[in-house]
Amino acid sequence: MIWIYVLSGILVFVILVRIYWYLDDKKKIKNILESFKSDLSRAPNKDYSQKRLKSIYGYAKRHQNDDTLDEITFEDLDILSVYKEINYSYSSVGDEYLMYTLLNPHLDKWDISDYEKKIDLIKDGGNKDKLSLSFYLLSRTGRFSLYDYIDKLDNLEKKSNIKYIILWLIYAIIIGVIVFSPYLGLVLLFLYAIVVAGIYLYHKKDVSEYLLCFKYINKMVRCAIAVESYLPDEYGEEKVRLKEDIKKLKFINGPLINILFKSNTNSVGDISGGLYDYLNMLTHLDMFIFNNLIGNVKANTGAIDEMFSILGSVESKISVINYRNRIDYYSNPELDNEYDMEVTDVYHPLLDNPVSNSIKVEKKGVLITGSNASGKSTFLRTIGINALLSQSINTSLSKSYRGRFYKIMSSMTIKDDLLKGDSYYMAEIKSIRRLLDKVAMDYNVLCFVDEVLKGTNTVERIAGGYEILLSLSRGKSLCFAATHDIELTSLLENTYQNMHFEEEIKDNDIVFNYHINDGKATSRNAIRLLSLMGYDDSIVSNADRIASEFIKTGEWKD
Repeated sequence: MIWIYVLSGILVFVILVRIYWYLDDKKKIKNILESFKSDLSRAPNKDYSQKRLKSIYGYAKRHQNDDTLDEITFEDLDILSVYKEINYSYSSVGDEYLMYTLLNPHLDKWDISDYEKKIDLIKDGGNKDKLSLSFYLLSRTGRFSLYDYIDKLDNLEKKSNIKYIILWLIYAIIIGVIVFSPYLGLVLLFLYAIVVAGIYLYHKKDVSEYLLCFKYINKMVRCAIAVESYLPDEYGEEKVRLKEDIKKLKFINGPLINILFKSNTNSVGDISGGLYDYLNMLTHLDMFIFNNLIGNVKANTGAIDEMFSILGSVESKISVINYRNRIDYYSNPELDNEYDMEVTDVYHPLLDNPVSNSIKVEKKGVLITGSNASGKSTFLRTIGINALLSQSINTSLSKSYRGRFYKIMSSMTIKDDLLKGDSYYMAEIKSIRRLLDKVAMDYNVLCFVDEVLKGTNTVERIAGGYEILLSLSRGKSLCFAATHDIELTSLLENTYQNMHFEEEIKDNDIVFNYHINDGKATSRNAIRLLSLMGYDDSIVSNADRIASEFIKTGEWKD
């Protein structure tokens, strides 16, 4: 009878532990909800490991198209850093959907009023913190995106479950032995458990990533049930579709499945997941259920994708709400293809103490001059990022923003490619060719060029730069370009409006105010800076003399 006492003791212990974990979870959940309310201005979590960075592009890669922001523009505008500033997500669905949103700004009219309505319903409906908690409990997939494996399910075949039934029958036989010979039975149980665990670990490695994928789908369905209950009916079609997807995916949501798919990342921080891992190791129950689910998951990838999209859309809106709450000021842009561009007090989102600027575009392009470090490149990025945020999350870091729906492209930070055998100049002209091709297709292209053709000599740079910038101003395009070549300001003055940044020399030091001004740059401080940096006086004076002579005569003389 000793085995009865042993089993009874184990059962009582498990019940007490579960009660403790339940109460502990409730306390932790209460603390989490309090943190949501008391920390409204917190900065987002910027701890992005390489594994997490790899996973955040999964949804965007699955849904990319010809109009997705290209890699060069993504790098030029440093969109990854912008994403990190905006992203307050707790789950993979929020991480991945927000990245997709930034990579796919709207190129035509979209229902901005509906977008803002949904933001208001989340913000003012009283359930924002509960929604955030639901995504917190959903958590992240870890080192992979769900989409890394959902498309590979065709490679999986359902296998017979007879081996698992035999495994359980042997357990039943051993338990029977315990009744008649407890010592022998417990020894057999111990040895058999070791063998079963070894078999589990050997076979699990072949499907472990898919098993994690199924576990996350299970968690996502449970999250969707909570989110659907918190969203008001006024939220509209997405709430209805979410409810329909929950019904389609009910096969992967049930008491037994929820228990067996429980892992350490599912709870609010307890160790219960480890016990479930041991249970699965000794019984193979999760493998049994996984094998039964393969067919249903394959048949419902559309519902899984839609559920991921809706949940991601909701959590990305929570990120936008939190981001707007933290920044100094923002505006909801006016977007219409009848407008050119007019922006008031716009600033860069990645600078600690940004200087705001205003601009009204009156010609087909904007040509910006000024010395190095005066603010030209930063201004180009400021306009590009704000155009992207306006067309993706309806948020401009400005007092006001009016503009068209643009295809946003850039050619700014050029790198040579040794693997392809491309020199800097070859890489540059290939990069610029992308812009010209889109302009030729009559897109509303908003393009940014920093120092056109700087990889070649002065004469050819000015001649080629003139023709390139002229071409980039045609059709429906709007080009912002920065240059040191003053000659271009005269050649293009009928097409581009000239603007510039300037600096002052004060107390033998250079001072930048980073304010953009009308007209072309007139100051010549580059040679003066040589003196400030301690260059020999003969170098400075001779350079200044040669430059002055060229300005007067148009010829270089020694």
